[in-house]
This record gives sequence, structure tokens and C-alpha cells, in this order.
Amino acid sequence: MRRLALLVTDAGAPVERGELGDAAARAAAAASRIVREEEGRVDFGLPLLTQWFAADALVAGDPRVTELASSPPRLGRWRYALAIALATGPRQFVDEAMATLVAAEPAFTAEIVEESFERWAMRDEPVTAQRSATEVGSALRSAVMTWGDAIEPLTRLLLPRDATGDLLPLGVRVDSGRYLTLGWYRGDRHVADVSELPANANVLRSPAEWAVRRSGVWGDERGWAWRWSLELLREDLKRELATLSLRTDDVALLDEALWLVALEAAGRGSLSHEPIAIETVEAGLAGIDPSRPLIRLRDRYAHTEQILARFNELRESGLTEISSPWPTPDEPDTRAGAGWIWDPYSAEQQRRRVEAVYRAALRAYASLVDEWFPRLKR
Repeated sequence: MRRLALLVTDAGAPVERGELGDAAARAAAAASRIVREEEGRVDFGLPLLTQWFAADALVAGDPRVTELASSPPRLGRWRYALAIALATGPRQFVDEAMATLVAAEPAFTAEIVEESFERWAMRDEPVTAQRSATEVGSALRSAVMTWGDAIEPLTRLLLPRDATGDLLPLGVRVDSGRYLTLGWYRGDRHVADVSELPANANVLRSPAEWAVRRSGVWGDERGWAWRWSLELLREDLKRELATLSLRTDDVALLDEALWLVALEAAGRGSLSHEPIAIETVEAGLAGIDPSRPLIRLRDRYAHTEQILARFNELRESGLTEISSPWPTPDEPDTRAGAGWIWDPYSAEQQRRRVEAVYRAALRAYASLVDEWFPRLKR
């Protein structure tokens, strides 16, 4: 059954009967009553059976997870078998397979985690194993570091590091064998990479040197460290994206940001399209503190250093006015306080403006993905 599942999963389709092996193997498959044959080609009667026996083959080591990880197309065909294997296999298999998959295909593996480790421990479930805080913390720290290495350079924003660039020490506490609490040490004392979290450190109130991140029901369930670590990084990424602007050198984004600065400096609204004298923009920029990493531009943020550098570049080129980076109205504005914002645009100019905005947005998006999410591209 394992061999048939392997062959069918790799092929993505039924296989020739002769590929099953000798006559005894073919007879055994036929006698199982879960294998079907049509015109000399065989597979399982249900896709779930294929996935189940393929998962069994994975846990048995044929094929090895390292083989799948080296071939993205093949890895995709084994997706559901992997999910089942990770959900049902022994802890050693799960940890070794996850370390391999995260390092090779972090985006794919993040999806598998959702399918394989979605069940949390419940309050009334018995804890099957009692491990020390150090053992628990070491498993979690290892998973965090593996994810971190896999999604560089994004981890520069996400992983908590000390002045030397090392990952901060991790503290964990298991209360009554049921609740797991974790936090990062940010104090000045020397502490081990993994230690037991003080009893007075919790998510509501903690000593200043401990940043408690999470507390929840825990039962040492299979794959827990990989899911907890992924969710920690995901939460941090959401927070960073909500409060910061990922840095990019895309000119379209810089010119649009500079245009917003110009509008603010001239006291104009967003529907204004007339060029603005560079002296006016310079006066507006003079009120910005260059030591602040970000400036708020109406509904977005921009990196101060980049805005100032772009302005200086344009001024030194001899530019005397700052203009909108997008195609502007080409027909008289006869709205007189009524009408639609697109009325001053001809149909052709509307098309040009839409094309220009979407072209720049797609280019900027691709630039951001290439710079910050290279390992997560699918």
C-alpha cells in the first residue's frame, strides 16, 4: 500500500499495474478491496486513502522529507500526505521534518502548520508528559531561530535581539503542567539562553526586565513549538506593518510621498494638481525633524531620510517645481462644487492615470517582496 501511495502521489495520477512490483504484490493490492484498476492502471478508490498511506510511507522514511524539500513541484504533490504525517507521526519525525521544511520552503510550511497543528490542548485533557521549563524553552527557542533563519531579511524587524545582535534570552514557565507562559529577557544581567520565567512575570504585569509575550493552555501537543513560534513571528509582523513602513527605494512611492509633502506645505487638498514651487516644499520640509525615522503623510508613513534625499536629488537636478507623479486633468473643471472627481479627465486621460498608478503599484509591490520577503514568494 505504501508503494502504491508513493507512486500515485508522485505521478499525480493512476500508475501502470506493473509498477507495483512482482505478482504477489499486485495480487495483494487487488485483494485489499481499496485499490481500483482500470485499463491496466491502478490507484486507490479514494484520494484520502492515497494521502493516508503516503503519510505512512513518509513516517517510515520512504521517501525522505529532505528529498521532497529539494523539489518544490514534488513537495506540492505531497502536501496533504505531509499534513497527515505531521499530525500523526512521532515527535522526532515531526521535529526533524519541520526543521527541514522550514529551512527549505518557509511559506509552504507555514500553510502546512495550519493544517497539521490546528488542534490546541483543552483544559480538561491530561498532560501526557512532564518536561522541565528548560526543555520546553529550548524546543521553542530552536523553532523560533529556525523560522528566523528561513525568512531573512525580515527577521531584522521581528526577532528580539540584544546590542550584539544575538537573540534575547527566553524564559518559560509551566504552571500546574497546564499553562505555558513565555517572555524575552531584556535586562542587563547575564542569564542563560533559556531559563525559567519568574513566578511574578505574566501577561498583565511583569518585572521591567521581562517582556512577557504569551500565556495559554498547553499540553505538550505534537508540533506545538512550531506553531507557537510561527504565531509569535506572525503577530510581530502584523504589528510592524501596522505601525511602520517597510523601507523601499522605489521611485514611484518616493515621488508620491514627496507630492503629499508638497500638498501639505502649500496647504492644498488632495484634488489639487497644479505644480508647487520647490521653495514652498523646502519650507515645509524644514519643519520635519530629520532624526525621526518616519513621518506621517495623511494616510501613510514614509521614511524621513528617503524623502529628504529624494527632494535634494530633484532640487540639485535644477527642478523648480514639484508636480504630481500621475497624469493630471486635461479638460476644464466645470464642476463648480458639484459633480465627480473624474469629470476633468477625458476617457483617455483616465486610462493613462489608472495604468500609471497600477503599473507603479505592482512594481513597488514586487520590489517590496523581493527585498523583504524573498523566501516567502510562491
